Amino acid sequence: MSNDMTLEAFEKHIAAYGAKSAHWPEVHRRAMLALATHDEEAVAIMTRAAQLDAALDARSDMMSADLRSRIMHDMEIALDAESAPTSDSALAGD
Repeated sequence: MSNDMTLEAFEKHIAAYGAKSAHWPEVHRRAMLALATHDEEAVAIMTRAAQLDAALDARSDMMSADLRSRIMHDMEIALDAESAPTSDSALAGD
């Protein structure tokens, strides 16, 4: 797999998994770290995500484990749906 990561993909992963690299999917972590250290926009995305992470962490006692699990599940489904081929692209091959 290529280590290339687009800024758009980076932002989607950060939105799903937050600013902590330990939470990022292993398969994308190296590419995400490379982008986060060399791209000013990626740094800005990380900064905003870190602020959101901190705000959510401060209120984590109000969030149940079930709610956290559902949020992660929904984000993983959203990421999978965005990476799956669309029916339009399948029809274009006909």
